[in-house]
Amino acid sequence: AGAGPLRVVAVDAGCACVRRDVGRESLAPGESTELRVEVNTLQTPPGEHAWPVAVRYEHGGAPGRLELTLRARVRAEVMLRPPSLAFSTAGAAEETVRLIDVRPTPLELLGVWSSSPAVRASFEGNAIRVAVPADAPDGEHAATVVLVTDDPVRPELRLPVTVRK
Repeated sequence: AGAGPLRVVAVDAGCACVRRDVGRESLAPGESTELRVEVNTLQTPPGEHAWPVAVRYEHGGAPGRLELTLRARVRAEVMLRPPSLAFSTAGAAEETVRLIDVRPTPLELLGVWSSSPAVRASFEGNAIRVAVPADAPDGEHAATVVLVTDDPVRPELRLPVTVRK
């Protein structure tokens, strides 16, 4: 941390697809912490990518900012097709999303759930049924369908869903 205490104020990312967590926010001189960054690449096309992350901090009473860039080559091994859903409906609607895993030992779906009552989800095998019920409230709703898997590397997959009713 340097000559005086340092306090991590925030960790900002340039994309909602980046989850970030800092181990400890307050550091004494000589101490360090871990910054964990996780990127949801289900909607990212294969190839080289970069995600900016900025650590805002206070050191000696003065604000500071550390700019970082996470770089990775994305390979399409686990995919959702389509990678997101958008519904515009006056009544009920339904779509099926396919989970594709091309690895030698594919993951298994254990369950699905929705972050919004405006969206319901169920699955059979690798087919995920996403539905907007007829009694869903009017308006625009942003939801996430979370797929729970047996894969320790990918315990959850997230499917963004937008509903306009």
